[in-house]
Amino acid sequence: MLSVAEASRFTGYHHNALTNWCHNGYIRYFEISGGYMIPKSCLLNFLLSPHILDSYRPSKKLVDLAKEFSRQGKSTKKPTAK
Repeated sequence: MLSVAEASRFTGYHHNALTNWCHNGYIRYFEISGGYMIPKSCLLNFLLSPHILDSYRPSKKLVDLAKEFSRQGKSTKKPTAK
């Protein structure tokens, strides 16, 4: 679980944007002691949803995270001929 401040640092989106998305039902959350706590899986589902990809300009941090994730899935070894 992430607080809105932690989710903001992770994604690069302003904490007000994340709070609004929670309040408007775009991100599932738990309200604990007056603050929103966002399950990591819910945040990732939202960030990969067509809603955010089509409606919002991705933050630089989110673009960098996506590039890093993409690089991790690719092999750096060249295939050898046999």
